[in-house]
Amino acid sequence: MNSELSKIFSQLIEASDDSRLVIFVGAGVSQNSGLSSWSSLVERMAQILGIKSSNNYTNEQLLKIPEMLYESYPEKYYAVLREELQKKVPSNALDDLIIQLNPDHIITTNYDTLLEDSAKSNTRLFEYVTIFDDSSLLLKGNLGKHFILKMHGDISEENIEQSVVLKESDYLDYDHSHILISTFIKSLLATHVFLFIGYSMSDNNLRLILNWINYLKKQLKINNTSHSIPDNVLLYSKSENKTYPDTQLRQYYRSNNISLVDLDMDL
Repeated sequence: MNSELSKIFSQLIEASDDSRLVIFVGAGVSQNSGLSSWSSLVERMAQILGIKSSNNYTNEQLLKIPEMLYESYPEKYYAVLREELQKKVPSNALDDLIIQLNPDHIITTNYDTLLEDSAKSNTRLFEYVTIFDDSSLLLKGNLGKHFILKMHGDISEENIEQSVVLKESDYLDYDHSHILISTFIKSLLATHVFLFIGYSMSDNNLRLILNWINYLKKQLKINNTSHSIPDNVLLYSKSENKTYPDTQLRQYYRSNNISLVDLDMDL
């Protein structure tokens, strides 16, 4: 193990020991249980709209196609969500490992209940309270110290129309419609170490977090404080990067307080 990787692991262990570890879980984890990826979900919607199929939707298309389906056929939009995301599948080894790491909080952009299912079978660890919108944060925020925070909603909720964040307008309105959740996550970014698992480097959700990190850094600079926000860690596969030299990519993320761990090479 090289010295940089050893330093990163030591940082994660220290954060865990100090109850400052947050694990941020993306769609790649749930796909191990057979649930749809974001692109395959959008593919279903594109088919309904008669939009040409693509193996590589742009970030704009991933947001705009769901918006178009919702505007034209809202009932079909929610039908696709229920059919694709309410499938009964078991949690997988990655879900179990995330729970067993006992992070202070788990944040996910997934809509499923796989993490909660895994937590129920690991009862000796932290008891997590599930939060999925501002209302649930207000109602249940005092019921425990550790959260599974589903920042894009919960597909198990009856009123998914108010819960799920997927289409373009949901993302554009997020800071206004989820003021408490976004503020809470920003506060965690200032004090906790984030470990990102299951995210593509081009994921819109990861880009949002990068933007929040940069916002916090600017605020610290404006206030002329010596305090710095913690460094974070992103697990990724080098095979998905076909554009940038590895050294430049690592430097880019490093400037955004994120260290990269290549699952194909570093481990």
